[in-house]
Amino acid sequence: MTPVSDRAVAEQKIALSPITVRSIIRIQVFTIIWMSVEGAVSLVAAGRARSPALLGFGGDSVIELLSAAVVFLRFQSESNQEKAERWAAKVAGALLLALGGCVVLTSTLSLLGSHEAQPSFMGIALLLGAAFIMPLLARKKRELAGIGNFYDFTPYNFS
Repeated sequence: MTPVSDRAVAEQKIALSPITVRSIIRIQVFTIIWMSVEGAVSLVAAGRARSPALLGFGGDSVIELLSAAVVFLRFQSESNQEKAERWAAKVAGALLLALGGCVVLTSTLSLLGSHEAQPSFMGIALLLGAAFIMPLLARKKRELAGIGNFYDFTPYNFS
C-alpha cells in the first residue's frame, strides 16, 4: 500500500468534470437565492412577532447564505485551487462559530424574554416552504458530494 499525501487527496477531491462543477455552481446559486429569501422573511417575521425562535432561524439562514457564497466562490476560482480549498475551509469554520454565537444569543433572548412572542403566519408559511425545499436541496447536495468525493461538502453525514 502506497502512502498518499494530503496534496494528492486534495487534487483528487478537486478533479471534477466541468458538468459537475456547473451543477455545483447552479445548486449554490439556488441556495444563495433561497437563503436570501428565507433569511429576510424570517428576520422581518421575527421583528414583527418578537420571536427569538424566528430570529435564530433567520440568523441560521444568513450563516447558510454566507456558507453557500463561500462554496460558490470556491468553485468559481480557477487559480490556485489548493489555496481556495484551504480558504473555504477556514471561512466555513468561522461561520460555524458564528452560528454557535447566534444560537447562544437567541437562547439568551428567549430566557430573558420580557415580551411574549406573537403568532406569525409569515413565519409559519416560511417554515412550511423550508420544510419542502430544504430536504430537496440537501439531497441534491449529497448527490453532488458523492460525485466529487467531498466529505465536507455534504450538509449532514448520515452514514
